[in-house]
Amino acid sequence: MMRFRNTGQKAGMFVLLLSILLVVLPLAAYGEGGDGTGNSRGVFKPLGLVSATLTDGTSIMDAENVPLQPEITMHFDKNVVYLIYWERNKRCFHLYDEDGQEQELKLSKIDDTVDFSKRQYIWVEPAKVLAPGTSYTLYIAPGLLAKNGGSTLSMTTNNQGVTIKFRTAGEKTVQIAPPALPEGNTPSVAAAGSGSTVPGANPATDNVSLNGDSPAASKSDTGTTANQNETAPTVPAAPGEVDEAKFAALQRGRMMQNYVAISAVILLAGWVAVEVFRRKRQIARGAKDD
Repeated sequence: MMRFRNTGQKAGMFVLLLSILLVVLPLAAYGEGGDGTGNSRGVFKPLGLVSATLTDGTSIMDAENVPLQPEITMHFDKNVVYLIYWERNKRCFHLYDEDGQEQELKLSKIDDTVDFSKRQYIWVEPAKVLAPGTSYTLYIAPGLLAKNGGSTLSMTTNNQGVTIKFRTAGEKTVQIAPPALPEGNTPSVAAAGSGSTVPGANPATDNVSLNGDSPAASKSDTGTTANQNETAPTVPAAPGEVDEAKFAALQRGRMMQNYVAISAVILLAGWVAVEVFRRKRQIARGAKDD
């Protein structure tokens, strides 16, 4: 009887330790280093933008007189610089001018293993000097992902992402087309298809082509082309398939951890029930022997 009791106690302790281990591991995975990006039940808190400021601390949202090459500090409420998701998150930032043309950006961060206090910051800077007196739109896509792999910017923006508008300092450069000449001063063509002009024509119009095009007309065509691009794309390119595969694999792994944890709890409850039943039988047998 003593051998059975010792063996049962050893088996019970082993099951208990195994159950605790299987339960603690998923909780640690959800905790993500204690940066407040998730909880033990796997319910992810939304990712949000706290502020977007210039180097002097002023907000860039709807700001005027912004420097032509500003460094914008983006502060979020969760870790957004995690190495696994960094390449994906970089592709969520886009800058458009008032004609809808995308401008190249430079993004930087401080790795959370170097300075943990900077894990929620991303610095955004135009790769080239911006045009003066021009409106720009900085767009952060809703797919921006926190370290926990489940919190995205879409949760706090109704799946729209963040749009920040600002205007650069200075006066906008305006190109003025030369005035059109009166019809009376326009040289006539001597003969159809001859390509020659009437002698004594105004020298200022010597370079007018046969089809009537002038420098002023060329300027107008250019302006029309620019107007066709006024609307900036609202949804940038989706993150690469490699990042999506990593995210899907991570989610599957966490689901498996949940299943293992639940199984461990059930196993622990079963062992407790068996142990209680065994002790009751021992007590009953002792009372019968007495």
